[in-house]
Amino acid sequence: MGVLKHKYFLILLILLLGASLRLFNLTKAVPALSQDELVTGYDSYCLSQNLHDHHGAFLPFIPESFGDWTSPFINYVSMPVAALLGLNDYATRLPVSLLGIASIFLFYVLIKKIFNDQRIALIAAFLLATAPFAISLSRWAVPPSTVPFTMLLFFNTFFWAKEKPSILRFLWVGITAVLVVYSYPTMKLFFPPLVAILGLLYFKDYQWKALPGVILFLVLIAPLYYLALRYPEIYNARFKNISLAASGEPFVSGFITRYISYFLPYFYFGKGDEFMLHHLPGFGSIQEVLAFFSYAGIAFVIANAMGKINFIDRRLSIFLLLYFIIAPIPAALTIHKYTMLRNIHTVLLMLIFAVMGIQVILSNIQSQKIQSIVVNGLIVVVMLSTLNFSYYYFKQYKFDAQKDYHYGIKEVFAYLEEHDSEFQRVEINTDVTEDHGILEPYIYYLYYHHIAPGTYDTKEMTTHLDKYYFMPVSVAPLLEATPIFVFPYGTQGNAYKVYQKGPGVYQVIQ
Repeated sequence: MGVLKHKYFLILLILLLGASLRLFNLTKAVPALSQDELVTGYDSYCLSQNLHDHHGAFLPFIPESFGDWTSPFINYVSMPVAALLGLNDYATRLPVSLLGIASIFLFYVLIKKIFNDQRIALIAAFLLATAPFAISLSRWAVPPSTVPFTMLLFFNTFFWAKEKPSILRFLWVGITAVLVVYSYPTMKLFFPPLVAILGLLYFKDYQWKALPGVILFLVLIAPLYYLALRYPEIYNARFKNISLAASGEPFVSGFITRYISYFLPYFYFGKGDEFMLHHLPGFGSIQEVLAFFSYAGIAFVIANAMGKINFIDRRLSIFLLLYFIIAPIPAALTIHKYTMLRNIHTVLLMLIFAVMGIQVILSNIQSQKIQSIVVNGLIVVVMLSTLNFSYYYFKQYKFDAQKDYHYGIKEVFAYLEEHDSEFQRVEINTDVTEDHGILEPYIYYLYYHHIAPGTYDTKEMTTHLDKYYFMPVSVAPLLEATPIFVFPYGTQGNAYKVYQKGPGVYQVIQ
């Protein structure tokens, strides 16, 4: 009764906690915007101004990034913020933070629908609000950061349609399913089979009411697969570059090794993904204390599917297990090991399993006092873990991740803009073979110089914009010279440097 009495206060408190972890120092805790964030921010700004992306494409169905094609959901969902706040770092990151906060509430509603239990729904919301993966992704404006929101929105819509089946409600299910597919390229491979599994388990209950939603889903995602099959050299370019099949490594053994790794605690609760951009070193994607509950939850779901226990709908338990089995396949098909972004949908599932483990364990404890001790103890441990994570994230991460976020490029472009009258030409090194160049420097120029959409030549922008030329630069002579501007990496010992090559000519290297 105590929980029910204060339920609105508690969910509000959890949302405020989640919001503070996602919004505090949004543009300063991380050293700079990553290159992918710059594309997101500038494309969203361009779309908000003239309905074209930075390549000049009108309302692109599949937006182009750097020679590859990415997912459009983040660009379009960010348009209103870009229209209101303009082109700046805060406006670029704010949309994913808001989606992250909304995900907390969606998770609360979903768990409440599954268990019809206020307490476990509040616990679930608290765990997502404080989950390391959810905090870091909600502060990073890249497509995979939107996956937890779109997945939770879809699941909530599906349960909403189940409560009172109608054609209209299942049409909304189809629409939210489309959003998942368009949120991140990995979802193109993973999510349609997941929808097929859901259909096989539940379609007979709803049939004609669900059929229009299924048709809508298939019609709206069909262009993605048509383009990928018709023009694979364009729309599958990114996958070909990271494909395990093209790596030269034995495919079968490589796939099996990667696939199995995504079932192990190390990935979710240990060091896991070792890319600094994706994952904070020394922290799991989910708090270590939840490892026991996650794997206990898996065991309970298996027992439920076998009819040994009954704590959720049996079909739901079968669905979750099949979800778990197919989830690692897309990530296992790529060259990288332990990649959280391509397996973000499984990280979310592991948190769902943890919630289920907690619920079953609590329901089998007869003493209310012991239940309270378990819940309160878990909350204390998670909060201590969150404090430790937050201290590192807000105090130290910005120094450790400077190189990964290319810290210093923004300052270089600010310096060049300030001294614009002193040069007639700037040559920015694009040769990255010896770590002296900058990849795709044109996007930094467009973003940080606030270039108005449609005012530049999109065909030449990757090599030349105004007085800026993006080209290989001979580095050896410069290393013997004295730069006129240096912005250091701080603890990393690297820097971006501006040199004066001759009268009115500047050169930039890393």
